[in-house]
Amino acid sequence: MQKPLTSTLVFQLNIQEGSQQLLDSGQLEARRVVNEIFRLDDEGHDWETIEDTVVERSNHVQNTTQRLFDKATDALERYYDEDDYGHPRQNHEESFPL
Repeated sequence: MQKPLTSTLVFQLNIQEGSQQLLDSGQLEARRVVNEIFRLDDEGHDWETIEDTVVERSNHVQNTTQRLFDKATDALERYYDEDDYGHPRQNHEESFPL
C-alpha cells in the first residue's frame, strides 16, 4: 500500500480574536457535515464515497472537513465494534465542537 503524500495536522484551535458569529456558523456547518455522514452511512454508502461527497459539499476548507469525517467515522467504528450498540445519532439542536 502506498503512503499518502499529505497528512492532516491535528491540534486544538486557539481563537484570540475575531467574530463569534463566524465561529458559531462554522460549528453549525460542522454539525451539518457530521449529520450528513451519519445519514449517508445509514443509507449504506461506502465510506470513501461518503468522504468524497461530504468534502465536495462542505463550506469548510478541505482539511477541516477531513477531520470531521475522521471524528464521525471513529464514532461509527466504535458503534460497529460494540455489536451495533449506541448508534451515533443526528443532532439538529446543537453545534458541533471544532
